[in-house]
Amino acid sequence: MSRRFNYTGRKKLLRSDVRIRVQEGKSGQAQTFTADVKVPPELKLDPQARVYVEAYVGASSMRFDFGTVAAVTAPDDCALTEIDEGTPVLFRVRVVDETQHVGRVLAAANGIRPEGEDDGKHRKSLLPLRSCDLGEEIWHLKFDPDAGFELAVNSRVPNIMEKLKSDSVLMGLVYPEVVRQIARRIWEEDATVPEDADWLEDWKTWLEGLLGRAISKEEAPEIDEIADDMARSFATRHKFATAMATLTGEEPA
Repeated sequence: MSRRFNYTGRKKLLRSDVRIRVQEGKSGQAQTFTADVKVPPELKLDPQARVYVEAYVGASSMRFDFGTVAAVTAPDDCALTEIDEGTPVLFRVRVVDETQHVGRVLAAANGIRPEGEDDGKHRKSLLPLRSCDLGEEIWHLKFDPDAGFELAVNSRVPNIMEKLKSDSVLMGLVYPEVVRQIARRIWEEDATVPEDADWLEDWKTWLEGLLGRAISKEEAPEIDEIADDMARSFATRHKFATAMATLTGEEPA
C-alpha cells in the first residue's frame, strides 16, 4: 500500500550510515539486497520511529520495513521482484514518524548506490560505472537528482568494464563526450536537484579544475562552448588522439 510522506523539518542521514549490496538472482530469480543501516544517536530521533529502505529504478519502486530506530532489523525477504530489470538499482532510506505526526519523515538519505565488488569500503566515485543490457547502445549517461550521474555500459560487449578503465582508445571515444554532457547538465537550472545534493559541488569543482577557473552564473548562457572547452581539456590531458594514432602504427600529425 502506498504511503504519503511529509518531509517538513527532516534531518539528514549520511550516506556513510548506510551500506547496501545487491546480489544477482540465480536461475531467473529476482535480485536481492542486504542493507546495514545505522541511525546516529546524535540525531535524537524517536526510538519508535519506523525505518524504511526503498529500492527504485525509474518509475518502479519497492519499500522494505527495517524495523525501528531502536531496533533496525532487515525483513526476511529483500527480493526486488517489482523492480524494472536492465538498469542499476538506487536506494533511499527514510525514518518515519508513525505515532504523533503519521507519515512525517524525520530523517532521510537519498540516491544511495549499492556497493560493487570492487568499490572498496566507503569509496566515493564521481562517476560510477555499471554494466547492464543497453540493446545496441554501447554506453548511456544516466542521471538521478539525488545520486547524480552514472555511466551505464552494455553488458553484451565482452569485458567492456575493464576496457573502459584501461583502453585509451575506447576511453577517448566515450569520456570526452561524457564530460561535455555532464557540464551542460549541471550548469542548467534544474529544479529537481535537491539543495543538499553533495554530488553537485563535487562535479563543479572537478570540471572547473579542467577549465582552470571558476564559472560564474553570468556564463550559463555560454555553457555549450564552455563544455566543449572542458571536453578538449580532458582529451588533451589523456592524449587520446595520440593513443589512437599509435595503435594504427602511424605518427600523429
